[in-house]
Amino acid sequence: MAMSDALRLDALADWVHLSPGTQDDRVMLERLVARLRGGDDRVLERVVRELVPSVRRWAYRLLGPHPELDDAIQDSLAEIASALPRFEGRSSVATLSHRIVVRTVARYYGRRRARGDHDVETLPDETSCPERALSSRQRVARLYAHLDALSEPRRTAFVLCAMEEMSPSEAAAIVGCTPLAMRSRLFDARRELEARIAKDAALRRER
Repeated sequence: MAMSDALRLDALADWVHLSPGTQDDRVMLERLVARLRGGDDRVLERVVRELVPSVRRWAYRLLGPHPELDDAIQDSLAEIASALPRFEGRSSVATLSHRIVVRTVARYYGRRRARGDHDVETLPDETSCPERALSSRQRVARLYAHLDALSEPRRTAFVLCAMEEMSPSEAAAIVGCTPLAMRSRLFDARRELEARIAKDAALRRER
């Protein structure tokens, strides 16, 4: 089945929409981190507090509606707080923090895959009645069930590039791979997701 007959992957990010921070927010954060690098330890708590909305957004996009989402967020913030005093400014604080979130979420994702507790086959088909459409929450649950079938590198590539709308080069800097490798992972992720979603009758009815 052609993707146009099922569901456009470009629309998936709209299901998991969380507003990014503004440019002013990022400028203020970088100024706070500059003070931290200058030895002002009093600003550490404020820096971490300013990062909370971004960390929450990144973790949710990467992990989805996971029971341990809050734990993943707290673990990410703890690792960021530990890393910031040693931060040398070779990249932006956002890049550093995003990299930590990706690494932290990967651990939770690995445990979830090992348990097999988010299989799309176990989700009820709420659209057995033709007049009944999937709610936004149900669509997101089914989307992440399909994402969970991907390998961690492909899944992360799709979330960063398709949902966060990063370029392959930007995503590669976060993950620590080459842009070429990121493009390859994204291509494979899209192809695998298209095949899976094309077979999902509940999502096909949402086109």
